[in-house]
Parts: sequence; C-alpha cells; structure tokens
Amino acid sequence: MYQKFDLLGINVSMKDKKVYIECTLDVDESSVSNETITLVGKGTNRIIDYDFVVNGSVIELDLKEWPVPNVEYMLVIQAGIRSITDEPLSAALKRMITFSSEITSTVVITSPSDYEEINSLKLTWSEKLTNTNMELANSFYMEVANENAFYNNVRETNIYDKSEIVLTDIPDGQYYVRIRAQKGDQFGRWSDTVTFLYKSNTDTPIPTLPGDEPVYDEDLIILSAPTNGETPSTFLFEFDETLDTEGIEVTVIRRTI
Repeated sequence: MYQKFDLLGINVSMKDKKVYIECTLDVDESSVSNETITLVGKGTNRIIDYDFVVNGSVIELDLKEWPVPNVEYMLVIQAGIRSITDEPLSAALKRMITFSSEITSTVVITSPSDYEEINSLKLTWSEKLTNTNMELANSFYMEVANENAFYNNVRETNIYDKSEIVLTDIPDGQYYVRIRAQKGDQFGRWSDTVTFLYKSNTDTPIPTLPGDEPVYDEDLIILSAPTNGETPSTFLFEFDETLDTEGIEVTVIRRTI
C-alpha cells in the first residue's frame, strides 16, 4: 500500500532541549541540514542553532541553548527533505511549537551586583511570582561560566529550599551567573545574567620565620627608548636595573598605513 512522505507529528522535550519531528517514512539523513530545517524565536526572529540526528522516520533536533518556556517558536521544514526512497515533501511546512512549563515564577539575583568585585563567592537571589494562582518552586538551577553564552560552564548545580549558596574551588577571574526556578522536568525563565569579578582575599599577611623578610619584585623603569614615530635600524631600550636575559621573549609588531 502506497504511503505518501509527509509530516506525522512534532514533540518537544524541555528537559533534554530537543525537538522530535516524526515523518511517515524513513528520512534520508543527507537531505537534513540547518538550511532545510529552521527554528526561529517568535518576536525576536532569532535563529536557534542545533545539532541533529536521524533515527529512521524521526528527525531529532538537539538545541544548543535552553529554550525559553511558554514562548512560541516557528519551525520551518523545507520541501528539500526526502525519504530514503527519494520522495520529497510535497511542500514546505511551518509549525508553531511551545516548550510549555507549569513554572512561571522569575528569579532575581540580589548579590553580587552586576560588575561588582567580590572576594567571597556568596551568591543570593529571590524568587518572584508572576501568577498569584501558582506556587513558588523553592528549588533552582544555577550556571556559572567565564563567558556570557554559557557554553563552557565552570559550575552547574541544583539548589533546594534556600536562596543563597557559597561556591568554592573557583579561581580568581571574571564570571557570569544565571539562575532559574526548576522543579523536576519543569523550569522557568532565566534570571538576568550578572557578571562579577572574583578576587580572593590576599590582604592576609604571609607568615614568615624569625629573621626572614619577604622579598618583593619592583617594576622596571625605562630610562630611554626609540622616538615614537621613527623607525631606526636598531632598537635600544635602557632600564634602571640589570636584566635577567633568560626566558626573555621579544615580539615585533609592524603596522602599515
């Protein structure tokens, strides 16, 4: 019995960040790409990036970012997709999909402030209801990264029944943090991202043995250097101290106009 190659159904998984596209026939994987299937955020028109695999008649999209709950996305499937019997879709398809969540509360990070320099990694936040008919989740998921896209997180953690946490074993540097309410497979929207500079407390004096004195390196002072704007045949720099030449590296950058 002949069966037309067509779209059978679309399912989503918030927990796994996935979209499942089910067809009536097995799909030719070579016909699937980010050009033949596009996912766009409604209102923002921003294209959502993803990886994909084909399992028989199911195309599985693995989103590279967390979907925004309770917001519509437009899924566009081009007619260029074919079955393994080389039968194309009869026409391009557009479907609105939503990653529905029962959690509608929002989270506000109260400490640290944006761009604050801190020497103690204590983070605090509050959960706010946007629908008085719902309840607070009182459980959260946090991500801390050293870049604001949160592709390479230095810390991911679930937090229950409290609104503060002290992080440990994180080196000095600039970090980004975001938090969302989450319970089971359901989660709310991300808080606004807060960036902070963590600098561990180095004011504590280093203990020394009797008779020992701490030694500090002083900055070198340049006494003379080539005139700016001129290009001599040789470059001479004179410092106020004798240099240790072992391990010195010299980099020359030439700029053309």
